[in-house]
Amino acid sequence: MTSKPLVVLGVVTAFAMAGGQANAQSTCPGQTTVMHINSVTTPGGTPGGFSCTLGDATLSSFALISSNQTALNPTLVDFSDTGGKPEVTFMGSFPGGPSNATLQFNIAKDTPGAIFTDVTLSAVVTGDVRNQLLMTNSAGVALSQPQFMGTGTSSQPVSDPKLTLVRTNLFNFSGTTNSVSFAFTQGTAAAVPEPMSLSLFGLGLAGLALARRRRS
Repeated sequence: MTSKPLVVLGVVTAFAMAGGQANAQSTCPGQTTVMHINSVTTPGGTPGGFSCTLGDATLSSFALISSNQTALNPTLVDFSDTGGKPEVTFMGSFPGGPSNATLQFNIAKDTPGAIFTDVTLSAVVTGDVRNQLLMTNSAGVALSQPQFMGTGTSSQPVSDPKLTLVRTNLFNFSGTTNSVSFAFTQGTAAAVPEPMSLSLFGLGLAGLALARRRRS
């Protein structure tokens, strides 16, 4: 006869599993549209509610905000993860100048001990378009690279498992943005002994010292 506590435990476990599956993040699609990403809004009703997982990283708070928002609909977003290196690429014809736009999202590693070691922004444009790589790390420190004009890349070393509002501000004066890509290099954080491990180690040394004193 099955005991009542075991039955209750089984019911609770089933509900917990169901809740975990319901709250699980969806995998990033290979490609989607900016219109779809921007259609997922925050509780305040503004773009930035889209999220997905790419490899062992969770991407969230996507938004592409432009002074000419209606011209963004044909723009595509590619997601890839080659060899554990997440990459997000915005492709298409952003509004011509003069206009400005901001691409942004959050990204966080889900694997304990994993970190990002470098972020590279690559832009392919025609005409006078200027870009800048901007982000904030998990400690709230703002990181940025100088603005660059035209086609080019900008790289920022980091050492963090979470980056907030990784973004670029696009300033189109008299050109067109063909693609903007964010690529992330990952690494492993240096092992730091946990407080509990240090405490147990200390207790072990104290025990050895006490044992020696008793023998003598």
